[in-house]
Amino acid sequence: MAAAFTENEKSIIREQLKACAKEYMTTYGVKKTTVEQLAKAVGISKGAFYKFYDSKELLFFEVLEDFHTEFFGTAFKILHERIDLSEKERLEEAIWQTCIVMQKMTFIGSMENELPYLLRKIPADVLKQHYHSDDVYIKQLIAHSGIKISVSPEFVCTAIHAILVVLIHKEDVGHQHFDEVLRMFIRSLCEKILE
Repeated sequence: MAAAFTENEKSIIREQLKACAKEYMTTYGVKKTTVEQLAKAVGISKGAFYKFYDSKELLFFEVLEDFHTEFFGTAFKILHERIDLSEKERLEEAIWQTCIVMQKMTFIGSMENELPYLLRKIPADVLKQHYHSDDVYIKQLIAHSGIKISVSPEFVCTAIHAILVVLIHKEDVGHQHFDEVLRMFIRSLCEKILE
């Protein structure tokens, strides 16, 4: 009989599984990644995988939730801590730094096609308890930022979604002036939001 994992081992293995899931999202996608691949990559058995997650989809879902936490946490921190900046500068910096975080997450482009499949596979009670659309996060950021906007929260959500689409399709847009153009879009958006 195999020895049980210590709490430290469980923590390490869980982080390794999440790191592996991020890599496999980009390489294979959620559908084509198997539990066997994930387990083998971190040196555990397929049976041991199920001590950590009830399904591979729940692992990928946790990675997605971690991404949301980091992504929106970046914006939240800037909006609340950078009070040395004007409202426009603070909003611009929050959006810009969030874009930088997103660009570092190589798997995000693959999630565009995988997300509907993934959400279908997650039990309804888990979705209800944990998953919030980007719109919910964006509206919470607006409400708690203290910044007075001159447009509807729905307008801001749509604009942020447009920026996310541009980031996801960076390869199609081109690299030469990408950051400069993105900053210009963000600056213009902030002027509109605060006019």
